[in-house]
Amino acid sequence: MSILPSNEYNPLDTYVSEDVDPENTPQSNDRQRTNMYGVLPTKTWRLDREKGRIVEEIDGELALQQFVMKALRTARNRYLIYNEQYGTDVYDFIGQDSSRALAMSEVPRLIRETLVYDDRINSVDVIDVRMSTGNEMYVTIRIDSVYGTEEVRTIL
Repeated sequence: MSILPSNEYNPLDTYVSEDVDPENTPQSNDRQRTNMYGVLPTKTWRLDREKGRIVEEIDGELALQQFVMKALRTARNRYLIYNEQYGTDVYDFIGQDSSRALAMSEVPRLIRETLVYDDRINSVDVIDVRMSTGNEMYVTIRIDSVYGTEEVRTIL
C-alpha cells in the first residue's frame, strides 16, 4: 500500500481542450488538461479533522469545500508552508479592542479576499457576520463556483 498519490491518468477525470491546435503543440503531454468544469484538476488529500489524519485523495467540489474551510481557518502569513495569498486576515479583528463597527465593515471584505483568488470561485457574498461575546465570529457565506452555488456557515 502506497501513501503517495497516484500518477495514473484517468480519462474520466480530464479531457483535452478543443481549443488546442495539435499541429502547434510540440508534444501531446504539453496540452493543458481540464475537467468538465474547465478548471485544472484540483486533487488534494482529504483531512479528517476528528481523527487528525490524512484519509484519501479528493478532487472537484469536495476539494473546493476543504479549501474554503482551511483558508478561512488559517491566519494569513503565519505559516511558512503557505504563500502570501493563502489564509485570512480576519483573525486580526477577533478578540481585539478594535471597534465592533470597524470589524463588521472589514470582515466581509477580508473573507472575500480570502477566497476569490481561487480560479474555481466566481464570487463570494458574505450574508451574515455575528460576533460572540468571546473570541468567536459566526459567518454565513454564499459561494458561487464552477460547481454551483453553496451556502457555508462556519465559526471563525
